[in-house]
Amino acid sequence: SGLSSSHINISSSGLLHILHLQGFSEIYQAFTILIARSCAASSEMKSTIYRLHVPWSHEDVVRVPSDELPLQLSAKLHVPRPPNNSQPVTVTLYTSTDCLYEVTVYTSFTQMLGQIIRCHWPSLHVYIVSNLLLAFGAQLYSISSKGCSLEFDTSLDVAAKPYKVEPVLSICRFLLSYDWFRDAWQSLLLPPLDASELHSMNLLFPLGSLLLFLFGSGIAYWSGMIFKSTVGILSSTWNTLKRRTDFPEEAGPLTHRLLAEVLFFLFIAWRTCGAFSILLLFIRYLQK
Repeated sequence: SGLSSSHINISSSGLLHILHLQGFSEIYQAFTILIARSCAASSEMKSTIYRLHVPWSHEDVVRVPSDELPLQLSAKLHVPRPPNNSQPVTVTLYTSTDCLYEVTVYTSFTQMLGQIIRCHWPSLHVYIVSNLLLAFGAQLYSISSKGCSLEFDTSLDVAAKPYKVEPVLSICRFLLSYDWFRDAWQSLLLPPLDASELHSMNLLFPLGSLLLFLFGSGIAYWSGMIFKSTVGILSSTWNTLKRRTDFPEEAGPLTHRLLAEVLFFLFIAWRTCGAFSILLLFIRYLQK
């Protein structure tokens, strides 16, 4: 849990010591291993080698201390342990006979967060868009009920709640374990669920989705604030350089120009990709 640490004192005269890190098999686990040695006073250089060995992956770490200061090893996995493998991760110490060694193992929360982000970062933009859609939904509801729109930061604060996304995600991941629902999902040409893909590769962190939602909320909020400030500065600069006293009247809901723009963006989305078309649409509305 990270609230305690494991201490191992090695005082024997052996030359080789192997420590087994039991239970170290998940991708989101991360530990810091601190190895301190105390040698008898001597002018000779004491050769010591530390090796972190992961049996199911080629990611061994070999370190040689250069002085008497404690050496720090970072223990984290790039590949989780396969189901058919029961070998533990080991730390091998090639020691000197006249030295005493103390090994301390404790959880590193910063490295754990890095592991979670490394495995889940492709889904981060999805949570940003989810927060934006929830905020826009709150604005549309405010327009339909009160006749006026909420500010973006207010609508995001009101609508962006994890319980509006997490239950749907969990239910879909549960139902996709059944063949009939998976066939219906594929018949609708829907892409595979990210959470199911991560779960099949044993990379899914239990609280990863919640953390990503919180990160997405923060990024959406500050992006909205920066965009609002940028548009305000650009608009003020434009009004200063080119003042207008008359404003054109709003046209009807559907004009020839609007229809031509819709067809153009649909064509771009069909021939290239939807993301590029949305980017062009964003630039068009920024200009507008």
